[in-house]
Amino acid sequence: MKIPPHDPDLIVPTDGWENYSWTNGDRADAARQAIEYFGQQRGMDTDEGTLSIDLITDILHFLHSKQIEPEQALEMARMHFETEVTG
Repeated sequence: MKIPPHDPDLIVPTDGWENYSWTNGDRADAARQAIEYFGQQRGMDTDEGTLSIDLITDILHFLHSKQIEPEQALEMARMHFETEVTG
């Protein structure tokens, strides 16, 4: 899939529990806040790319600890992302 440029104003709900006014910009900002908090808690550098990878890795460990298949979760997340960026 070719990913289109980021559209911070695009609103695409991917499930029935979402706030239907939440934009892709809101999603990106929520992730930024989580990444910043993660970096502060771990005392890590502020490189957003490194922090993002480390956070995703730790989330995979969390899923594994809860007997949730990490590959399945990643595939579902990818499907949601693709839906949200293409509208």
